[in-house]
Order: sequence, then structure tokens, then C-alpha cells
Amino acid sequence: MAVVSEDPQKQLDWEARQRPRAGIAAIVAVLTLIGGFWGNVQVGNDAPTPSGLEALQRGVRPGPVNDLPSLQIPRMQYIVDHQALLLVLGVVGLIAGIAAGWALGFLAVATRARRPELKRWVIYLPIVGGVLSGLYTLLGIVGEVVHDNQVLDSGRTVADAAKGNGLLVFANALGFFALIASAGAYVLVSLNAMRAGLLTRLLGVVGIGTGVFFILPLPLFGPLLQVLFQAALALLLFRAWMGGIPPAWDTGRAEPWPARQPAPRRGAPKPEPTPQPAGPAAPERRKRKKRH
Repeated sequence: MAVVSEDPQKQLDWEARQRPRAGIAAIVAVLTLIGGFWGNVQVGNDAPTPSGLEALQRGVRPGPVNDLPSLQIPRMQYIVDHQALLLVLGVVGLIAGIAAGWALGFLAVATRARRPELKRWVIYLPIVGGVLSGLYTLLGIVGEVVHDNQVLDSGRTVADAAKGNGLLVFANALGFFALIASAGAYVLVSLNAMRAGLLTRLLGVVGIGTGVFFILPLPLFGPLLQVLFQAALALLLFRAWMGGIPPAWDTGRAEPWPARQPAPRRGAPKPEPTPQPAGPAAPERRKRKKRH
């Protein structure tokens, strides 16, 4: 995805061709994000969890624990039994990341055409972040399935469960860069799109909040705001946004939102009305003669 001609009309023609695809990508992102979240919640609720009390008893017991059976075996068995479902969720996560990055990347291109202050490399940041996020989700699930299969095929001891997995290590490293790229993309693109007049102030704040909550340790807010932002972006791209489309989408130029005027303070003198220029004097009505 690259910036097209600087001519506003050519830019509008390009956007008219690409807008439906970006809108479909935003809808796909919303559906897959919701589906992936729901599937992970269901799997997480049904998966058995090890007893914390038993783990504490093992910790205070004298002697090494590496040769004892791992308390994670029931959970690993559940993962292996449902590995097909988990792999489907991984593919759904990959699609969600790419679709969300595509929709946000289209917004970045449209923003830079109207606001040259936005650096060129920023328009590629949503695609990079989306692809990395999708790969992190898929590779993380694949690595977990492979690791659990290896443990169940071995002695199933604590030492076997603690063995590292190269694919999981790579997926976690990928996830770090995906988090940074995605957070930066949402903040930079939303801020500049709002300044260019392509996003309303409310939608711009939601986009910035999405990137911020990706980094803050509040795991539910980031995905929730991402779903809301992608849903609103889909309505905007399909010109179904409540209250009308911002003018910048039709002019091809930046149309900054007007600044709010500060409210007058209490006790401040009210501004005197501007005197109006005096018009021509109205002709005097002739006095009617009184009849005697």
C-alpha cells in the first residue's frame, strides 16, 4: 500500500476504488476479533487448572521435584485433545491481525495525502503491526500444541514440562515487536487522521486509546477499543456514519475541526453588540387631517 498522486482528484479516485476493500477488511477484523476472543474465553474456562495448594505443598517438600509428575498434565491433555479448535483460533487471529492492519493502513494513506507532516514510514506501520500480531497468535498456539505433545510423549515430569520450546520463544519475541508496532500505528494514525479531519474527535480518541491500552497492563480494554474502532471505521468507510461524513473525505484536503471557543467566565462583562449602520430614514407618514 503506497501513497498515490498528490493531486486531490487522483487521490479521491484512488480512495473510491480502495475504500470498499478497506471497509470489508474492517468488518472482517471486527468479526474475527470477536470470534477469536469468544473462542479463547471458552477454551480458557473449560481447561483444567492445577491446584495452587498442591503446588505449594510440593514447594515446601524436601528433595527435588523435577522427577515428580507435572501438575500441568491435565491442562496439556486438554490442549492436545482440542488442538484442532486451537489451530482454527490461531488462523482466525492471523486473519484478524491482517484485516485490522489493512483497514488502518488505508486510513494512514488517506491521512498522509491530506497531512504531509505524517512521516511516510507510518503508513507501513499498521500493516507490519497487523501481520506480526497475526503471526504471533498463530505461532504461539502452534508452539503450545507442539510443546504439550512433546511433554505427553515423554516422561510427563516437571523437568519435561519446563523444557524450552524454540517456537514459543520466537513467538513471544514476535509478540513484543507486534505490540510496539500496533500500538504506535493506532496512536500515530488516529492522531493525525483526527487533525486532518478524517476522523471525528470521538473516534480519534478511541483510536489513540486503543494503542495506549495495548501497552498498559489492562488486557481487556485494548481489544475492546480495537473492536469499537474497527466497527466505527467500517461505518465511516461505507459512508454510514451517524451525523454525516467528515468533509475531508470529499475534498481530498485537510479540513481541521474548528477549535472550541472558551465559555465566558462568571461575572465577566458581556460584549456590547456591534452597532449596525443606520439605513435611510423612513419617510414620515403624512398626518391625516381631522374632519370637523
